[in-house]
Amino acid sequence: MKFSVLASLVTISLTAALGKRVTMSSNLNFVTSNPRQLQRTSSQRRMATEYKLENKIIRGPLTALNEFVLIQKDEAYDTTEAGVFIGDTMRKNQYIGKVLGVGTGAVNTKNGERVPIDIQVGDVVIFNPSDGSKLKYNDKECLLISNEEILAKINDASEEVKPDNVTPFYDRVLIKLIDTNAASSSLVIMPESKNDKSTDGLVVAVGDGIYDSNNNKIPMDIRVNDYIKFSPFSNESCEFTYNGEKFTFVRARYIMAKY
Repeated sequence: MKFSVLASLVTISLTAALGKRVTMSSNLNFVTSNPRQLQRTSSQRRMATEYKLENKIIRGPLTALNEFVLIQKDEAYDTTEAGVFIGDTMRKNQYIGKVLGVGTGAVNTKNGERVPIDIQVGDVVIFNPSDGSKLKYNDKECLLISNEEILAKINDASEEVKPDNVTPFYDRVLIKLIDTNAASSSLVIMPESKNDKSTDGLVVAVGDGIYDSNNNKIPMDIRVNDYIKFSPFSNESCEFTYNGEKFTFVRARYIMAKY
């Protein structure tokens, strides 16, 4: 009797095991019998991560190296993608863009370390479009530019671009020119006009300085509300008008005196 019961249990167990094996085999055959389905999924995955440079497909994303920054220019609309209002001339000349990628920094030859870059991915920045290398990436007009050539950051990308919403990078200083007669009420950036005369201005915003040979920030000698005299000999500065007043970016190295 016991032997009969034991034999029955063994038979039931074998039947269940065989049934499970058949089920697993059927499921496995079901999956592998549709290789095209897997191919479509892989193809769709590749399409989702496709990158284009100058209208040609490349094998991976464009990565900024060393001190360079990849910027996507804002198209000619009244506002940027982040909702920032920009004036006609700025819009035409594409002085505002969004940072897509940042390099690891130039190598400091004194200590072999990378010089930090203060710019971050996602920042909305002001730059001079005549600097850098223009390219088309993922069907967008972009620019590869040295981080030192980027003028300033827009602090709040949801607000209007105005002097108190701008922070200069590194040793750049934002200055309101004294005794100017600007007519435009929108923020307009234009190439600087060179002359051999000194210029007076009121400091509106100051960058936090450049890095020394030990990768430490060098403090700035200039403060907000300082009156200064500077010489606009460098093409690194830009001018813009806002509410009838003219402003400009200059590097601290070109400021000759303050009062």
